[in-house]
Amino acid sequence: GVTMEADAADTQQCWLREKLAPEMASIQKAPEPVVELYFRLYKIIEKEIFKIVNTGYGPGKLVLLGGITINMPHPMPAYFLPLHFSIRSEHDAPKDL
Repeated sequence: GVTMEADAADTQQCWLREKLAPEMASIQKAPEPVVELYFRLYKIIEKEIFKIVNTGYGPGKLVLLGGITINMPHPMPAYFLPLHFSIRSEHDAPKDL
């Protein structure tokens, strides 16, 4: 693959490239590399979200919904593939819905 230079103006893209770099060989060998890429991206981002989840704000609940948006060509609608749906609170274990 081609190595791209870091772009200080696009820190999100740089972060994603850094996180994906160790995964690229196996992604390229997958039967559907683009599909595999998006699932790996989702898992990387989900892991980061779980690192910052905070339920120590009071008696309320935190609902997390995550997934992949599938953009389709016009005039077809976009789709959402839900991959995570949970409710969390300070005193209860996360409940996977």
